Amino acid sequence: LRTPLAALRAFVDLLDESASTDAATRKRLLAEAGNQLERMDALTANILELSRFDAGIARPHFADGDLRSSVRAAIEQAAAGARRRGVALDERLPARRVMVRHDATLVGQAVANLVANALKFTPRGGSVSVAVRPLATGAATITISDNGVGISAEELPRIFDRFYRGTEGLAAARKATRASGSGLGLAIVKSIVDMHAGRIVVESLIGSGTSFTLTLPSDPELIADEAVEPAPAPQGPASLISVGRRAAALLGEVAKTSLRLRQVLRADASSSTLEPQGTTPDATALDDGAAKSTKEKT
Repeated sequence: LRTPLAALRAFVDLLDESASTDAATRKRLLAEAGNQLERMDALTANILELSRFDAGIARPHFADGDLRSSVRAAIEQAAAGARRRGVALDERLPARRVMVRHDATLVGQAVANLVANALKFTPRGGSVSVAVRPLATGAATITISDNGVGISAEELPRIFDRFYRGTEGLAAARKATRASGSGLGLAIVKSIVDMHAGRIVVESLIGSGTSFTLTLPSDPELIADEAVEPAPAPQGPASLISVGRRAAALLGEVAKTSLRLRQVLRADASSSTLEPQGTTPDATALDDGAAKSTKEKT
């Protein structure tokens, strides 16, 4: 957030200093300040979105649906921006429904992010296309292609990293197309594709453009169920160590409600070690004071 904040501060200072200048200059400075506010808003939204993904708060709501509808909504969302940039936005959707089980909102967001990214790096007069194709397996692909500046082979492995905005190659492309971004849009796309047990493939050639292809299975929940192996059944009672009197008291209460719980207590950290005798604990609890005492002793 520091970059847009610094730019916003600079424009505000210029406005303050240019109180006596012409109206056209003030209008231009206000427009630039507004652009920086929009940039901060987008960056904050992306950070919050990734935080929700990481915390498991934003869980996909899968439902059987026509993938064309999710994609078409994203295209309509990007249409105005494409016109402003002078870039043709072409949709290539099959005549028949493409039914897959997916979260329409999240998939639409992923497509919107990819289209927005393609528009950023496609110069005026260029084109961006979005295509949906059903596969014989029941899965489907969504491909977003452009004839923009392209991405070098050296950059490709890192484009899904958070906050990665490229080295000199992408910096030059960004300058040429006046593109800006937070480096989080593609990370969000990758998270959404992972939630759908799908995959994403990128093909690019400098000076020729870039193509992102998302492959979504017919039912991501079935794949997720197959991928998760059941945890082995616990052998014997669980064990834990509590260090400090308050921790011991708390775990003692927990032990009363669990038939599997076997406590290995260390009531006083100053006179005992943190290593259990003859067993490896499943959990350890420490009082703040006990932790401090242990640290001082070591």
